[in-house]
Amino acid sequence: MIIPINKSNDTFIDFAWRLSQRGETASYPRLASYEAVEAVFEKLSLKDTAEMIILEEDEHLQVLCVYFWIEADRYLQTTLFLVSEGADYRLVADSMVNFLKDRFATYTLYLGFPLDNQWAHSYFVKRSDLQYLDYNTVMQWKHSEAYPYPDQQGIERVTEINFEEYAPFHDRFALEEGIYWTSERLVKALDRFVIFCLRREGKILASLFGIYKSLNPEIFGIYVDPSEADLAIEDRLLRTFLAFVSHQSPKMECLYYFLEGDRDENAARIARLESLGFRWKEDYFLAVLDPERPC
Repeated sequence: MIIPINKSNDTFIDFAWRLSQRGETASYPRLASYEAVEAVFEKLSLKDTAEMIILEEDEHLQVLCVYFWIEADRYLQTTLFLVSEGADYRLVADSMVNFLKDRFATYTLYLGFPLDNQWAHSYFVKRSDLQYLDYNTVMQWKHSEAYPYPDQQGIERVTEINFEEYAPFHDRFALEEGIYWTSERLVKALDRFVIFCLRREGKILASLFGIYKSLNPEIFGIYVDPSEADLAIEDRLLRTFLAFVSHQSPKMECLYYFLEGDRDENAARIARLESLGFRWKEDYFLAVLDPERPC
């Protein structure tokens, strides 16, 4: 039986923390501490577009799911999707996912898991409504002091003033990749994002965008014109972002950079990022379910 939950309790928090500690049972994004789990539940009461539902059988908790949605974009994403050890994964996951699809019939669903969670991977890869699986490598960077700025020649920050000029370059890559953060959405969130671009003779050749107002800033993407595929350009943008967040967010815990593809595919990039102080954290996958395909 699927039950909407209006208020959390220790049973739900303990359940979520136990399953979040192991990649084999966790969902994504991973929660690194008991306090982080508590924070997820605390935020539920502050949002009108986020909910928690559970599935119980014989008074035993089988699945816990926390999710949010964006009505204008017909977008729904889970922040927790945890299935109890020993449960029939296909059976209980079907109940939970199909419940969401029935309730949000016109929405595209996004559900993330560590690649170590083979129960989830095996389940979603067989769903008939699967649009695609998106594989990513998570890199992590920690700092103990302010990071120095690299050579800033040609590098500028994109703001509301020059965003219209930048937008076509951004969408040239974002639309091809099919990511959520197109220029139309990004311009509405410039208070949370920082964008750096590199120009040469007035032409934009590369850019980086990410979130910095957080204890855990994130790099969402680096775009480089194929005619200028120079690793030095990418490194300069990366080091500029690291310097910026280390000065602007001195209390940050760590920074994350998401690379498209798994660890094997990104071996060369991982080695280069490690020279800048990054460390591999984990691989994860995102299951995207199409509302127009039958379950």
